[in-house]
Amino acid sequence: MSRYSNLRGPTVPWGYKQSEENKYVLEPIEEQLEALEQGLEYLKMSSYSEVARWLTDYTGRKISGM
Repeated sequence: MSRYSNLRGPTVPWGYKQSEENKYVLEPIEEQLEALEQGLEYLKMSSYSEVARWLTDYTGRKISGM
């Protein structure tokens, strides 16, 4: 079970979505999690803001470069 499998606050972590069956359960979004892994590799040669921009463009879900 992921550390994000239960929703404890108002913000759904990037790479997850609320379950349609139970609003307190989070389900992984595999495409986003795989892109995040790829983004971690890109960080070796790019900045946080460049990787965040790529992740946002690639997945369509906004992520901050902070």
